[in-house]
Amino acid sequence: MDERAYWLGFSRVPGIGRVNLDKLRAHFTTLAEAWRAPVRQLYEAGLGQALAERVVQERPKLDLEAALTQLHRLGAHYLVLTDPDYPPLLRPLRAAPPVLYVRGTLREADAKALAVVGTRKATRYGRDITTEFCGALAKAGVTIVSGL
Repeated sequence: MDERAYWLGFSRVPGIGRVNLDKLRAHFTTLAEAWRAPVRQLYEAGLGQALAERVVQERPKLDLEAALTQLHRLGAHYLVLTDPDYPPLLRPLRAAPPVLYVRGTLREADAKALAVVGTRKATRYGRDITTEFCGALAKAGVTIVSGL
């Protein structure tokens, strides 16, 4: 399996974000090796005991091949921190997501972007003002990024 698939796998384990993924990358030769590591080695890599145990418990539930197939079916792909197309202004941030899901194409013009984070229970006013605000920004050339 491609090394990038393990980025995808770790990104789906609650508690594994940029900081913990950096610990794994520093400790193990590859993320594939980290993916197969027992609890003790994950703990030695710098994950707390509970998180190391969670990784081992979650791995069997995560079918990476199926996740890749699903992305393809949705017409999406993903970028990891080390990909040359990963947004260069985002990469140096300590809290930058290790994996970005993309539908469509990232262009140079997308460097000016605004991420919109919402709520599952938005009010009518919230939806209306967000639509108005984001529409005006998009017309001004700002790329609007959304989780979904």
